[in-house]
Amino acid sequence: MSQPKFIETTGNSVEIQSAVKQEVYKSLSFDYMNLKDSYEETKNICEELRGKNESLIEELDDLEQYGRRNCILLHGVPETSR
Repeated sequence: MSQPKFIETTGNSVEIQSAVKQEVYKSLSFDYMNLKDSYEETKNICEELRGKNESLIEELDDLEQYGRRNCILLHGVPETSR
């Protein structure tokens, strides 16, 4: 006795759905791993740039302080030209 055509079609449909689900899962897993690696790399670059930025800010402040070493403003003393 053979199975009705509906049961055969449904069985094939379930197998196809299962195969498609597996392929989608594999694809999403692969994409997730690529995005995770990319995120970690971007995060490391960002942390490195923050450190460099802080270092440059400190260096700029030091240079500005050095540039003002001879600048003194006294109040209450008249200015004279030489």
